[in-house]
Amino acid sequence: MKFKNNISYFRGNNQSISHPAHSRRFPRYASRHNIKFSDFIKTNFISKLNIITLSSDLTFWRKKINKNFKIVFDANDPFILNNDISFKDQFRGLFKYISGFQKKLELNYRDTYLRTCKESDLVICGHFKQFEILKKTIKNVVLIPDYGLNIKIKSKKNFELSKKDEINIFWEGLGSSFMPFKLIEEIFKPINNQYKFIFHFVTDLTFFKYGDRFIEKKIKDIARKESPLFFNQFKFYQWSEMMMNDTAINCDFSIIPLPLDNSLNYWKPENKLIHMWRMSIPTIVSSIPSYQKVMNDSKLHFCANNNDQWRTLILNLCKNKEIRKQNGISGKKYVDEFYSDKTIDLLWTNALSKL
Repeated sequence: MKFKNNISYFRGNNQSISHPAHSRRFPRYASRHNIKFSDFIKTNFISKLNIITLSSDLTFWRKKINKNFKIVFDANDPFILNNDISFKDQFRGLFKYISGFQKKLELNYRDTYLRTCKESDLVICGHFKQFEILKKTIKNVVLIPDYGLNIKIKSKKNFELSKKDEINIFWEGLGSSFMPFKLIEEIFKPINNQYKFIFHFVTDLTFFKYGDRFIEKKIKDIARKESPLFFNQFKFYQWSEMMMNDTAINCDFSIIPLPLDNSLNYWKPENKLIHMWRMSIPTIVSSIPSYQKVMNDSKLHFCANNNDQWRTLILNLCKNKEIRKQNGISGKKYVDEFYSDKTIDLLWTNALSKL
């Protein structure tokens, strides 16, 4: 690589390099290819090649853009796809300025994001729809999904139910993820008497609601408030890669319920589904565009458009070992072909070679 060992990476002040937002992106590629890079937070050093992330001060970097060095923007959240601007989205720019995340006040964060895309030397995104939109106006834009867990991944081998008439269901996500408790109650309430459903959540037991440092929340308090009828069926585990892997393979299947509301949650990339299939976990998902595309490409049909479809898919998985096995094994085969570490390595290599 032309810029090897002359690279700076900016992760933001409140996220460690081990945070999934970073450990599954360029830093993983660098570690796999023995590439050294400077941590800008520690060194404040601008290199020939600078990789900025969404936790960066984008207003700072745009002022620095010139011909003396290159900027790669890992624009991994699909802000330009979200047409339903929430209260949080409206004040994102102001919040970043007041809290010190941005040195310059720019109220419209979506505009800041788009201007950074247009002014960077290379843009990397994680959602296929965002890639399709950006490539119409931006010369160097590429699509790169997340790497998987940075441990030796254990796969599910036994697709028998854990216990007769007991169904153990898995969900994983950080505190910043969409919390599924209300949707779980809506979906499962009419069928809760058919099986003993136990839900296993690997997540942040405590987290900060804003900017990884403001308004501390406890996940159990949120779950108790949003799903009072099901709270006693919930079990919680502190998020780690090993806990995620071990818990997942001991559950019967996984669910990823999301609101079909055109919010940022609706425009999530397919990474979470791919993580489940890397472990051969049978998985049902809400029918958001990225999941629909993956399900269609893999010829598996476990997307739900409404609560009735969710219940049908859930009961089918509960009743039929072969359906569970097909979902998990076929999903893993698909992921091994199109989302392997070597495949993602090549995407990063080809992207950086454009510079």
